[in-house]
Amino acid sequence: MNSLAKFALLMGMSASAVVASEQFAGYLERLTNNAITIQQADGVAISALLPREATGAVQAIAIQCAFGDQIVISCRHIRPVYDRDAGRYQTLEMLGLQRIRPASAQEMSRIALSHGWASGGNLLKTPDRPHAATPVTAGNMNEVDDPAQSEIALAREINLEVGSRLPNFIADETAKVYISSVERKDPWRFDYAVEAEVTFDHGQARRRNIRKNGQPWTEPVLPGYTGYGGFGNLLLNLFESHCPNTFHPVGPYEMNGKQTLQFRVDAEPDTCFGIESDYQAYRPRIEGYIFLENPGARLVQFEYKALNLPESFLLSSWVRKISWGDVRIGDKVFLLPVRADLVAANSLTHGSRHAETEHIVWEYRNYRHFEAESSITFH
Repeated sequence: MNSLAKFALLMGMSASAVVASEQFAGYLERLTNNAITIQQADGVAISALLPREATGAVQAIAIQCAFGDQIVISCRHIRPVYDRDAGRYQTLEMLGLQRIRPASAQEMSRIALSHGWASGGNLLKTPDRPHAATPVTAGNMNEVDDPAQSEIALAREINLEVGSRLPNFIADETAKVYISSVERKDPWRFDYAVEAEVTFDHGQARRRNIRKNGQPWTEPVLPGYTGYGGFGNLLLNLFESHCPNTFHPVGPYEMNGKQTLQFRVDAEPDTCFGIESDYQAYRPRIEGYIFLENPGARLVQFEYKALNLPESFLLSSWVRKISWGDVRIGDKVFLLPVRADLVAANSLTHGSRHAETEHIVWEYRNYRHFEAESSITFH
């Protein structure tokens, strides 16, 4: 009996059920009480729930496997289940696991640099992750008084402070979805709209009273990519010291009547910018631009695109833009996202999804505190 069948029996499964399932190969990256994550050779992470009926599955994996081991997991597709540890919905359930071999020294060095396993809980013994350098500005790097470096240093300080002081609030969100055909190059056509109340609570966004085209939405996951609005960790991903982004000064830029400073942003693969699609996650190389108030250095707009998405990933392109503005809630003014935009093309190599490209436009209004409602004012 092979190790895959042995592990299937250990979990109370039949070997035939494992053989009939979909299989994924990769490096063991994360193990929690609920789920397992592997990273494929192309960098795409596959996440699956552990079977609840399999007593001792977590202990068995922790005993038999180590971080970085090359493994094969057999999975079945399930109705989405929210995994609080991972902060995402899981759409796969693992049925069996086969350990192939431990990671080589070269593989371990590469995997250790990944940002995927380094955030959140992990029951595996993980290696020491090299400390990333503070975000830098390309240009006159040898000049201590380089204005671009000073501006980015100021922007980093100010915007992280802004992020740490975000209020708890509710806003009305409208996401309008337009569809086009990748193959026929159809013009954009309106497909549907999703409306919801977004509650932003201690850095986490959640939605309620969700409606699609005016009808209540009862599915556990929002349709398409409408959950990728303006609220998230973008300020941290841009300016935190452990995110090794490089900023290239472009120059002054007038935006909507305001003076800004424009910088190009580059981030290497497998760092702080991630995309989730169904059971997959990937941290691509990104290229984009930020626009900072001049003077002031607060973030006005961030736009970026993902580069070189792997063929195994469910998406072939990802272009996103978020705009910030001053929003009055009660008697105080906060810098908050006010608009967002995303164009996401499904990969041509993944069956019936190949024809669709989604263009989603979000708008936010009627921001208010939990305790008392207040109208929104833009400055």
